[in-house]
Amino acid sequence: MFLYEAIYHGASGRDDDSDIIYLVRAPDFRTAIVTVSRYASPRDHAGHSAPVIPHLLYQVGKDLAECPQTEPLVIRGPYFQCAYNYCWRRWERLINDAGAYTDQWEEKAYLATGA
Repeated sequence: MFLYEAIYHGASGRDDDSDIIYLVRAPDFRTAIVTVSRYASPRDHAGHSAPVIPHLLYQVGKDLAECPQTEPLVIRGPYFQCAYNYCWRRWERLINDAGAYTDQWEEKAYLATGA
């Protein structure tokens, strides 16, 4: 099992630039998306009814806990902060020609920038 952060851009009713983030335990990124979409709270997402699909997913590591539970699970969330990628694997939802999010995902390479 792996640990993922599922990120929703912007947080309804907040005046800052916080994102909505859930920590999810799942065997792969697609299962993490389905799991968080099923259990995300609609009230935190401008009232949209579930499933609410995240905008971005980070694979933050391997779950090393000796947990007998084998089902995917939302471990924590929602929590509100600016999402930041610490060189983790990431997947982003693709945007169509009209500027709307699709249900298609693309893995993006982390590009380090520096002086």
